[in-house]
Amino acid sequence: MNRTKRSCNKTYQAILSLLSLFSLVSLCTPNIVSAQNSLSLTLQDAWNIALENNLSLKQIEQTLLQAEEEVKIQKTNYLPTLSASGSYYFFGGLEVPLDLNKLGVSANSNMAGGPEDIQIALFNVGLSQPIFTGFRTRNLVRAARANSDASAASNEIEKNQILLQVGQLYYQIQSSILQQRVIERSIARADNQLVTVRNLFQTYQAIAFDTLEIANRKLQLQIEQKNIENLTRILYSKFSYLLNLDSSYTLLPESYHDPNIHLQDMSDYLNEALNNRPELSQLRSLQNGAQYREKALRSAYYPQVYASLNQYFLRPNGSFFQNEWKDFYLLGVNVKWEFWNWGRDAKKARQSRYEYERLELQYQNILDEIRQQIKEVYLNLENIQEQLVLQRQLVIQEDKRYRLTEERYKEGFATALDLSDTENRLTEAELILENYFNEWNRSKLLLDYSTGNIGKLL
Repeated sequence: MNRTKRSCNKTYQAILSLLSLFSLVSLCTPNIVSAQNSLSLTLQDAWNIALENNLSLKQIEQTLLQAEEEVKIQKTNYLPTLSASGSYYFFGGLEVPLDLNKLGVSANSNMAGGPEDIQIALFNVGLSQPIFTGFRTRNLVRAARANSDASAASNEIEKNQILLQVGQLYYQIQSSILQQRVIERSIARADNQLVTVRNLFQTYQAIAFDTLEIANRKLQLQIEQKNIENLTRILYSKFSYLLNLDSSYTLLPESYHDPNIHLQDMSDYLNEALNNRPELSQLRSLQNGAQYREKALRSAYYPQVYASLNQYFLRPNGSFFQNEWKDFYLLGVNVKWEFWNWGRDAKKARQSRYEYERLELQYQNILDEIRQQIKEVYLNLENIQEQLVLQRQLVIQEDKRYRLTEERYKEGFATALDLSDTENRLTEAELILENYFNEWNRSKLLLDYSTGNIGKLL
């Protein structure tokens, strides 16, 4: 009997030593959340940082600036243009007429007939103003403005995708944080059980197997806790890369036990998507641009009318010219009307029409995808909504079951296996509940993205 008692005591002491060693290692290894304590971020903070630091977004912003400049460039076609040109001509071996009187040169002059070299310098300053171009300039300005609107919509598309990526990863980290909290509560319950079993063991009301069972359960929980911490480190690394952030930070844990799980009618979300999704706005802008470009190409069917004013400065140099500058101006109206060019302009206009029809098909395709996306997310949220209600009730019942089993164990009516099993069921139920809360937030985030409201409702 004494030998059995000493054996049990040795087993018990070995278990306690093992747990103490593992707890010491746990304390020496810093928790990922507590280690990164320089900066505390909410979801809105993370969104702001991502939008400020994202390089892809900055590239699109430069494209938007280019598109805005194109509008200004096209508007300059309304304005007159000023140009200048200069020429120099050399005539060598020109035969001079013998009848100089017809040239206004006195016959008594010393000029003799024969070959003559003549030099002429010509300088021109011209002003040209379009009067009628078949509405080409107006349509090109509208096309450039539509392209600018499409670039702005592309910028919004990229923003929404960044917000979705950041939000989804944010809630993944939040899920890991909440799982750690559940595991910590479970470890605390195991510690309390160990205290109870130790007291019972010292009074010979429990055997070493009971201590071993609970100790193994605690060890399994600590292993799972370490695994979650390591996975959280990986998620934090991805999150830092996505935010392009080098400084240390931590995410503020959120409480999901009382989330707003109210849903509107599905038709309301569909209407919001029609009004807010930048993909639809982008395609409409591109369609408008294709229409205006088609009209600009059809302007070639009309005559092109320009007014011009040119000032000339001429200085001829020769034996029968006066070597001095002469000036004169030329005011005129230029009309050009191209009647036939083998249908080139008509073919270009049809290209723009085909582009418009292609964009219309793409618009309908994306619209169908958005509707299906909203429908799937909405049905998933309805399912999570129902599961949350049931899972909450299950957690309450499992908690009661665990407490009753714990009392029965103290009274000797339940075994350590029963106690470990009920504690395991309670932990599992709490983990599933936390996962449902997190899944609700992630699906709600996807619904906000589908309706074009992501980042606008916080």
